[in-house]
Amino acid sequence: MEIVRSKSIAKPVVLMKILDNKELVVVDVETTVRYFNKENLELKSGFKVGIKHKRYKTSVVAFSNDAQYFSTLTSDAKEARLFNAVTKKMIATVDRHHGEVSCVGIDPLTRYMFSCGDDGKTFAIDVESGKLVFTLPPHADTINDIAFSRNGNWVAVASYDRKISLFSLVTMTPKNKLKAHSAPVMHLEFFQKTSY
Repeated sequence: MEIVRSKSIAKPVVLMKILDNKELVVVDVETTVRYFNKENLELKSGFKVGIKHKRYKTSVVAFSNDAQYFSTLTSDAKEARLFNAVTKKMIATVDRHHGEVSCVGIDPLTRYMFSCGDDGKTFAIDVESGKLVFTLPPHADTINDIAFSRNGNWVAVASYDRKISLFSLVTMTPKNKLKAHSAPVMHLEFFQKTSY
């Protein structure tokens, strides 16, 4: 494989994502947010949040596809916070977990921000109002990852309890709890079907 472009970032990178506007957003361990032109990696803009992440094996930062919102854990991982990425104002704080927040996510349709914790709980916050709207069925141990189907209809969470839960965001009902793993599930990814 040939490297077409490269860019050096001084601090460890915790998030890289291509947004709907075709910009590449890169967030480092100190929650410095940079927007790059996807084609030539030219820096377009950015800002500093100033939250230093001590652990970042899980998704400690999430960006909405439309670049309007982002979520992050606090430095001590006691809270998840939702921000408006345009105004830089905080919209909501989730401090309901018994223990630390383990990961965050924003669904592809920018309806909900999810805060997952070491307590096995996942709270969903309405992005516009900042209010708690529902919780996902709990797990017996830490939530390690959260993933969404591309169309935003499904959310899945993976836990240290070796289970994956699938939840419909259309009908607001749990679909399945997969229990076949022999070790903790650390990462999830939805794949889109392609026709050949």
